[in-house]
Amino acid sequence: MKKYLLSKHSFYQIVYSVLFLFLVSCKTTKVANGALVKKNTPTKQLISLHKAADFDFNTLQARLRVNFDDGKKSVAPSISLRMEKDAKIWMSIKVFGFSMGKAYITPDRVSFYVKLNKTYFDGDFKALSQFLGTEVNFKKVQNILTGQSILDLKAKKYKSNWETPDKFVLTPKKDDEAYNFILKLFQKNMRVANYKLTQEEKKVSVNYLNYQVVDKQFFPESIEFLASKPSKEVRLNVDFKGVQKNTDLVFPYEIPEGYKKIAWP
Repeated sequence: MKKYLLSKHSFYQIVYSVLFLFLVSCKTTKVANGALVKKNTPTKQLISLHKAADFDFNTLQARLRVNFDDGKKSVAPSISLRMEKDAKIWMSIKVFGFSMGKAYITPDRVSFYVKLNKTYFDGDFKALSQFLGTEVNFKKVQNILTGQSILDLKAKKYKSNWETPDKFVLTPKKDDEAYNFILKLFQKNMRVANYKLTQEEKKVSVNYLNYQVVDKQFFPESIEFLASKPSKEVRLNVDFKGVQKNTDLVFPYEIPEGYKKIAWP
C-alpha cells in the first residue's frame, strides 16, 4: 500500500483516532503487586485486582510510533506524548521530522492546531462525544493510553469466565441498551488484554499486544485500535518507546496567531 504525506484530512483522522481509540496455561500467576490469580477467582476480586494493577504515576512521557490505515491511505507520524495524571495530555505530532501540529487535552478542554493549513479546534469533550456517537471523557482517554478499563467496573454488576490460555473475560450481567461491552484481562498481570464496544453497526476493538515493565509496573508497549462500520474500517497501531514516569515536564501549548478556528467536523 502506498504511503502519502499527511494531508489536512489525514491529520484530523489521526487526532480523532488517538483521542478515542487513543482506551497462562493452568498455572497460578503473580501480578506486579504479588497477588495470586487463579482461574476460579471471583469476579469482584478480579475487578479489585485490575484496579490495583493500575499504572501509578504523577507525570509520564513517551515517544509514540503510529501507523494509521483506513484502507485508502496509510500514514506513519511520530508523536511525543506527555501526561500529568488526571490533569493534562499533551501531544506533538511530526511527519518525517516536520512538525504538523499539537494537541492539548484537560478534563474540560480538547484543543489542537494544524500547521499545514493554519487551523485549530478549541472545545470540550461534548463536541468529541457528539462526533463519535458515544460518551468520551478525559479519564477514558487516559485509561486507553495506560492500559486500564475505559468503563468503571464497579458501576454495574459483571460476570466472568476463563478463556484459554491466559485471559479472564468480563461482561455485564445485564445488557446495556446503548452498547455491548466485553473486557479481557491478562492473567499474568491483570492489565487489559482487549476490550470491545459495539453500538448498533459501529464496532471498536482495542488490543493490547504487549506490555513492558516501567519502574516495576506494567505499561502498554503496543496497542492496536480497530474501528469499523459497514462502509469503512480504520486501523491504528501505536508503539510506546522511551517511557519515563515522574520526571519534571512542561506542557507548552499556544494556538498560533492568525490560525482559523474550525467547527468539529
